[in-house]
Amino acid sequence: MHLDWAKVIFRPYDARFAELAMLYFELLADRGDATAIGTTGRPSAEASLAASDLLDPAMRLSWHEQIASMVYEAGDDARADAWYRLAFAAIERDPGLVAVLASCYSRWGFLYESSGHYGRAEAIWKEGLEKIAGREALIADYVSLLQDLSLVRKHYRDEEGAIVLIEQSRVLAAEKLGTDSAEYAVACNNLVLPLNAVGRGEQALKLADEALRIAESHPDREWGRESSIIFRNNRAILLMNTDPEVAAETYAELVEEM
Repeated sequence: MHLDWAKVIFRPYDARFAELAMLYFELLADRGDATAIGTTGRPSAEASLAASDLLDPAMRLSWHEQIASMVYEAGDDARADAWYRLAFAAIERDPGLVAVLASCYSRWGFLYESSGHYGRAEAIWKEGLEKIAGREALIADYVSLLQDLSLVRKHYRDEEGAIVLIEQSRVLAAEKLGTDSAEYAVACNNLVLPLNAVGRGEQALKLADEALRIAESHPDREWGRESSIIFRNNRAILLMNTDPEVAAETYAELVEEM
Protein backbone atom coordinates (compact mmCIF):
# COMPACT_ATOMS: atom_id res chain seq x y z
CA MET A 1 0.00 0.00 0.00
CA HIS A 2 2.72 2.47 0.98
CA LEU A 3 4.68 2.00 -2.25
CA ASP A 4 1.84 1.34 -4.68
CA TRP A 5 1.98 4.85 -6.14
CA ALA A 6 5.70 4.53 -6.80
CA LYS A 7 5.26 1.17 -8.51
CA VAL A 8 3.10 2.88 -11.12
CA ILE A 9 5.83 5.42 -11.93
CA PHE A 10 9.03 3.41 -11.60
CA ARG A 11 10.30 0.03 -12.69
CA PRO A 12 11.28 -2.19 -9.73
CA TYR A 13 15.00 -1.90 -10.47
CA ASP A 14 14.91 1.89 -10.85
CA ALA A 15 17.31 3.42 -8.33
CA ARG A 16 14.78 6.07 -7.32
CA PHE A 17 12.16 3.45 -6.47
CA ALA A 18 14.73 1.37 -4.57
CA GLU A 19 15.71 4.44 -2.55
CA LEU A 20 12.09 5.12 -1.59
CA ALA A 21 11.61 1.49 -0.64
CA MET A 22 14.71 1.48 1.52
CA LEU A 23 13.45 4.49 3.48
CA TYR A 24 10.22 2.64 4.16
CA PHE A 25 12.05 -0.58 5.02
CA GLU A 26 14.23 1.32 7.51
CA LEU A 27 11.09 2.48 9.30
CA LEU A 28 9.80 -1.07 9.40
CA ALA A 29 13.18 -2.35 10.59
CA ASP A 30 13.14 0.16 13.45
CA ARG A 31 9.84 -1.39 14.49
CA GLY A 32 11.23 -4.90 14.15
CA ASP A 33 8.66 -5.76 11.47
CA ALA A 34 10.65 -8.16 9.29
CA THR A 35 7.46 -9.77 7.99
CA ALA A 36 6.19 -6.51 6.48
CA ILE A 37 9.56 -5.85 4.84
CA GLY A 38 9.47 -9.22 3.09
CA THR A 39 5.82 -8.95 2.12
CA THR A 40 6.22 -5.44 0.71
CA GLY A 41 9.44 -6.17 -1.16
CA ARG A 42 8.65 -9.60 -2.58
CA PRO A 43 6.75 -8.41 -5.72
CA SER A 44 9.62 -6.10 -6.68
CA ALA A 45 12.17 -8.82 -5.99
CA GLU A 46 10.29 -11.24 -8.23
CA ALA A 47 9.84 -8.65 -10.98
CA SER A 48 13.53 -7.69 -10.97
CA LEU A 49 14.62 -11.32 -11.02
CA ALA A 50 12.40 -11.94 -14.03
CA ALA A 51 13.93 -9.02 -15.98
CA SER A 52 16.42 -11.18 -17.88
CA ASP A 53 17.13 -8.34 -20.33
CA LEU A 54 19.03 -6.36 -17.67
CA LEU A 55 22.71 -6.16 -18.61
CA ASP A 56 23.91 -6.17 -15.02
CA PRO A 57 22.94 -9.45 -13.31
CA ALA A 58 23.45 -7.85 -9.90
CA MET A 59 20.41 -5.65 -10.55
CA ARG A 60 18.23 -8.73 -10.89
CA LEU A 61 19.05 -9.78 -7.33
CA SER A 62 19.42 -6.36 -5.76
CA TRP A 63 16.00 -6.54 -4.11
CA HIS A 64 16.77 -9.94 -2.58
CA GLU A 65 19.88 -8.48 -0.97
CA GLN A 66 18.22 -5.26 0.14
CA ILE A 67 15.38 -7.16 1.75
CA ALA A 68 17.83 -9.55 3.42
CA SER A 69 19.77 -6.61 4.82
CA MET A 70 16.67 -4.88 6.15
CA VAL A 71 15.08 -7.95 7.76
CA TYR A 72 18.45 -8.57 9.41
CA GLU A 73 18.36 -5.01 10.74
CA ALA A 74 14.87 -5.81 12.02
CA GLY A 75 16.41 -8.60 14.08
CA ASP A 76 15.35 -11.61 12.03
CA ASP A 77 18.51 -13.34 10.86
CA ALA A 78 16.57 -16.45 9.81
CA ARG A 79 14.56 -14.44 7.28
CA ALA A 80 17.73 -12.73 6.08
CA ASP A 81 19.31 -16.11 5.46
CA ALA A 82 16.16 -17.29 3.69
CA TRP A 83 16.31 -14.36 1.26
CA TYR A 84 19.91 -15.15 0.42
CA ARG A 85 18.96 -18.79 -0.09
CA LEU A 86 16.29 -17.62 -2.55
CA ALA A 87 18.98 -15.67 -4.39
CA PHE A 88 21.27 -18.69 -4.57
CA ALA A 89 18.41 -20.89 -5.81
CA ALA A 90 17.81 -18.36 -8.60
CA ILE A 91 21.52 -18.41 -9.49
CA GLU A 92 21.47 -22.20 -9.73
CA ARG A 93 18.55 -22.02 -12.16
CA ASP A 94 19.97 -19.24 -14.33
CA PRO A 95 23.59 -19.38 -15.60
CA GLY A 96 23.36 -15.67 -16.39
CA LEU A 97 23.45 -14.93 -12.66
CA VAL A 98 26.53 -16.97 -11.78
CA ALA A 99 28.75 -13.88 -12.05
CA VAL A 100 27.21 -12.48 -8.84
CA LEU A 101 27.43 -15.70 -6.79
CA ALA A 102 30.56 -14.72 -4.89
CA SER A 103 29.51 -11.11 -4.29
CA CYS A 104 26.26 -12.37 -2.77
CA TYR A 105 28.21 -14.62 -0.41
CA SER A 106 30.55 -11.75 0.40
CA ARG A 107 27.76 -9.35 1.36
CA TRP A 108 25.84 -12.05 3.23
CA GLY A 109 28.91 -12.72 5.35
CA PHE A 110 29.43 -9.02 5.99
CA LEU A 111 25.93 -8.77 7.48
CA TYR A 112 27.18 -10.96 10.31
CA GLU A 113 30.78 -9.76 10.42
CA SER A 114 29.70 -6.13 10.82
CA SER A 115 27.52 -7.04 13.82
CA GLY A 116 30.19 -9.11 15.56
CA HIS A 117 28.88 -12.58 14.67
CA TYR A 118 32.24 -13.75 13.39
CA GLY A 119 31.56 -17.48 13.55
CA ARG A 120 28.50 -17.15 11.33
CA ALA A 121 30.38 -14.90 8.88
CA GLU A 122 33.18 -17.46 8.73
CA ALA A 123 30.73 -20.28 7.96
CA ILE A 124 29.10 -18.26 5.17
CA TRP A 125 32.39 -17.31 3.52
CA LYS A 126 33.66 -20.89 3.73
CA GLU A 127 30.47 -22.09 2.07
CA GLY A 128 30.94 -19.49 -0.66
CA LEU A 129 34.51 -20.64 -1.28
CA GLU A 130 33.30 -24.23 -1.63
CA LYS A 131 30.62 -23.16 -4.10
CA ILE A 132 33.00 -21.33 -6.44
CA ALA A 133 36.10 -23.51 -6.04
CA GLY A 134 37.45 -24.74 -9.36
CA ARG A 135 35.46 -22.31 -11.52
CA GLU A 136 38.05 -20.61 -13.69
CA ALA A 137 35.71 -17.73 -14.53
CA LEU A 138 35.39 -16.93 -10.82
CA ILE A 139 39.07 -16.98 -9.82
CA ALA A 140 39.07 -13.26 -8.97
CA ASP A 141 36.01 -13.81 -6.78
CA TYR A 142 37.70 -16.73 -5.03
CA VAL A 143 40.72 -14.53 -4.30
CA SER A 144 38.44 -11.84 -2.86
CA LEU A 145 36.46 -14.26 -0.68
CA LEU A 146 39.66 -15.65 0.81
CA GLN A 147 40.49 -12.14 1.94
CA ASP A 148 37.00 -11.69 3.36
CA LEU A 149 37.59 -14.85 5.37
CA SER A 150 40.88 -13.52 6.69
CA LEU A 151 38.97 -10.75 8.49
CA VAL A 152 37.60 -13.33 10.91
CA ARG A 153 41.14 -14.38 11.85
CA LYS A 154 42.00 -10.73 12.47
CA HIS A 155 38.99 -10.30 14.75
CA TYR A 156 40.23 -13.28 16.73
CA ARG A 157 43.68 -11.64 16.87
CA ASP A 158 45.04 -14.53 14.84
CA GLU A 159 47.35 -12.54 12.57
CA GLU A 160 49.24 -15.66 11.46
CA GLY A 161 45.98 -17.29 10.42
CA ALA A 162 45.02 -14.19 8.46
CA ILE A 163 48.42 -14.15 6.76
CA VAL A 164 48.00 -17.76 5.63
CA LEU A 165 44.66 -16.97 3.96
CA ILE A 166 45.78 -13.74 2.32
CA GLU A 167 49.01 -15.33 1.12
CA GLN A 168 46.97 -18.14 -0.41
CA SER A 169 44.93 -15.53 -2.26
CA ARG A 170 48.07 -13.66 -3.36
CA VAL A 171 49.68 -16.81 -4.80
CA LEU A 172 46.48 -17.76 -6.59
CA ALA A 173 46.10 -14.25 -8.02
CA ALA A 174 49.70 -14.31 -9.26
CA GLU A 175 49.26 -17.72 -10.92
CA LYS A 176 45.85 -17.18 -12.48
CA LEU A 177 45.47 -13.42 -12.95
CA GLY A 178 49.05 -12.19 -13.17
CA THR A 179 51.34 -10.08 -11.04
CA ASP A 180 50.07 -6.88 -12.63
CA SER A 181 46.45 -7.57 -11.75
CA ALA A 182 44.38 -5.51 -9.35
CA GLU A 183 43.57 -8.64 -7.37
CA TYR A 184 47.26 -9.37 -6.83
CA ALA A 185 47.90 -5.78 -5.75
CA VAL A 186 45.07 -5.87 -3.22
CA ALA A 187 46.37 -9.14 -1.79
CA CYS A 188 49.85 -7.66 -1.44
CA ASN A 189 48.45 -4.62 0.32
CA ASN A 190 46.26 -6.69 2.64
CA LEU A 191 49.33 -8.57 3.82
CA VAL A 192 51.17 -5.40 4.82
CA LEU A 193 49.69 -4.72 8.25
CA PRO A 194 49.36 -8.35 9.42
CA LEU A 195 52.99 -9.02 8.49
CA ASN A 196 54.10 -5.90 10.30
CA ALA A 197 52.09 -6.96 13.36
CA VAL A 198 54.06 -10.21 13.64
CA GLY A 199 57.44 -8.53 13.21
CA ARG A 200 57.97 -9.13 9.50
CA GLY A 201 58.27 -5.46 8.61
CA GLU A 202 60.84 -5.87 5.86
CA GLN A 203 58.64 -8.29 3.94
CA ALA A 204 55.65 -6.02 4.56
CA LEU A 205 57.48 -3.04 3.04
CA LYS A 206 58.38 -5.03 -0.09
CA LEU A 207 54.75 -5.99 -0.58
CA ALA A 208 53.63 -2.40 0.02
CA ASP A 209 55.99 -1.29 -2.74
CA GLU A 210 54.73 -4.06 -5.01
CA ALA A 211 51.12 -3.00 -4.50
CA LEU A 212 52.03 0.61 -5.26
CA ARG A 213 53.91 -0.42 -8.42
CA ILE A 214 50.77 -2.04 -9.78
CA ALA A 215 48.47 0.83 -8.80
CA GLU A 216 50.71 3.39 -10.48
CA SER A 217 50.86 1.49 -13.79
CA HIS A 218 47.43 -0.13 -13.90
CA PRO A 219 45.44 0.60 -17.09
CA ASP A 220 42.36 1.48 -15.04
CA ARG A 221 43.62 4.86 -13.94
CA GLU A 222 40.68 5.60 -11.65
CA TRP A 223 41.24 2.34 -9.78
CA GLY A 224 44.95 3.08 -9.69
CA ARG A 225 44.49 6.52 -8.15
CA GLU A 226 41.99 5.36 -5.54
CA SER A 227 44.01 2.28 -4.62
CA SER A 228 47.23 4.27 -4.44
CA ILE A 229 45.77 6.32 -1.58
CA ILE A 230 45.00 3.18 0.40
CA PHE A 231 48.32 1.51 -0.40
CA ARG A 232 50.39 4.60 0.46
CA ASN A 233 48.53 4.97 3.74
CA ASN A 234 49.47 1.43 4.76
CA ARG A 235 53.05 2.00 3.69
CA ALA A 236 53.17 5.14 5.83
CA ILE A 237 51.94 3.14 8.81
CA LEU A 238 54.93 0.83 8.36
CA LEU A 239 57.30 3.78 8.36
CA MET A 240 55.94 5.50 11.47
CA ASN A 241 58.53 3.83 13.69
CA THR A 242 61.42 3.40 11.26
CA ASP A 243 61.23 6.57 9.17
CA PRO A 244 58.69 9.00 10.66
CA GLU A 245 59.74 11.89 8.42
CA VAL A 246 58.90 9.97 5.24
CA ALA A 247 55.66 8.78 6.86
CA ALA A 248 54.73 12.38 7.69
CA GLU A 249 55.49 13.49 4.14
CA THR A 250 53.28 10.72 2.78
CA TYR A 251 50.39 11.69 5.04
CA ALA A 252 50.76 15.34 3.99
CA GLU A 253 50.58 14.31 0.33
CA LEU A 254 47.52 12.17 0.97
CA VAL A 255 45.71 14.97 2.78
CA GLU A 256 46.46 17.35 -0.06
CA GLU A 257 45.19 14.88 -2.68
CA MET A 258 42.03 14.17 -0.76
